[in-house]
Amino acid sequence: MPEPASSRTPLRIWLVGFGTVGQWLARALDSQAQRLARDYGVRVTVVGLANARDGFISDEHGLDLPSVLRLSSGGSGITEEPGVRCWPSTLEGLRATEADLLVEVASSPAGDGEPGVAHMREALQRGIPVVTSNKWPVALRGVELAELARSRGDAFRAESTVSSPLEMKAPRFMKSSSEPPPPPPPTAAVL
Repeated sequence: MPEPASSRTPLRIWLVGFGTVGQWLARALDSQAQRLARDYGVRVTVVGLANARDGFISDEHGLDLPSVLRLSSGGSGITEEPGVRCWPSTLEGLRATEADLLVEVASSPAGDGEPGVAHMREALQRGIPVVTSNKWPVALRGVELAELARSRGDAFRAESTVSSPLEMKAPRFMKSSSEPPPPPPPTAAVL
């Protein structure tokens, strides 16, 4: 018999970056939500989402990922999603909301690794673990970010696999299952 929803471990995610990798992860989390709850006892919700064009949106009860994906693929802004709170910048949204994990897959141009470094630093300073596939912040500030995470007893993972948040947050969630994972995104970055 399945566990009642109230007894499942919540995992509230901020998803920063809603291009190819971010949208793939949103689809995977949505399609695998029941399996994660059933097999691993975790209730995954994306409570904050950001893209470069629109800023940051949040719903503390969890965003309707299929709806946000439809808006994004249809050319509308993510801020068109009904009932969400909106901020013009990702950093403002991160500072105003709560989550258990930051998944940072936004594009950070070469140079200083921003805005990714600022997003990751904000989360780590608040004791929130970070997973990223974002190469420039890791190349330029990876040691600093890892030390900040270590000093807080949190995790900082830099990998090209966007499923690593589950591995990092709770290794027991990663035991094998009879259901295969969704296919990788077509253009995932490799670190």
